[in-house]
Amino acid sequence: MAPLTAKKSASSKTPSSRRTKKTNGKSPTKPKDENRVSKPAKAKESYSDKAVEARRAKDAETVDTFHENSNRVQKLIRRGPMGEPIYDTQGFELDYEKVSKATKLPRKRTRNSKAHMKMVEQRLSDDRSIKEIIGLSVGDVCATVLMAAQDRVARDLDMPYHKVEVEHYRSWKALGFHVDPETFKLENISEPERDRLLSLATGSALRK
Repeated sequence: MAPLTAKKSASSKTPSSRRTKKTNGKSPTKPKDENRVSKPAKAKESYSDKAVEARRAKDAETVDTFHENSNRVQKLIRRGPMGEPIYDTQGFELDYEKVSKATKLPRKRTRNSKAHMKMVEQRLSDDRSIKEIIGLSVGDVCATVLMAAQDRVARDLDMPYHKVEVEHYRSWKALGFHVDPETFKLENISEPERDRLLSLATGSALRK
């Protein structure tokens, strides 16, 4: 009887079409696709220890100022409307009625209430008027730019920053004041000036 031989499975045979040819003893590499090759990521911007410490000190100062103003507001509420005047960190007297109204819990109301929508529309209208008077384009306007314009009008008219309204911009223009709109572009406002404007504007709605 002939010896039994194990049958080779079909999987043990590799079709010639699937065999990988070797070149010089090395496996061929897949051709590079220049459109698919990932480029090395750009190195992240590094900050010096001095810059980091300066940023931390600035943030700490901002937090301290916030807490100081909050304490003054609470002190004013405790003293009441007939108490001695309290001044914020910028030296302006706080208004008891404004502070009392701002610290009260808001009443529940629908987000689309007529009063709220009217307030928003009035604010947008005022901003448009200010931009036209100063000569600012839509792309140049942000909170810092509007603060810079308000500060300029306040200084030219010799009045407190927080009391400047739209009619004062009109009076400012009627008196012949003019400024190059490029001055109010964000990239032309220095970092120290931005800090000054932020300090000047913070809490201005609570001043007398």
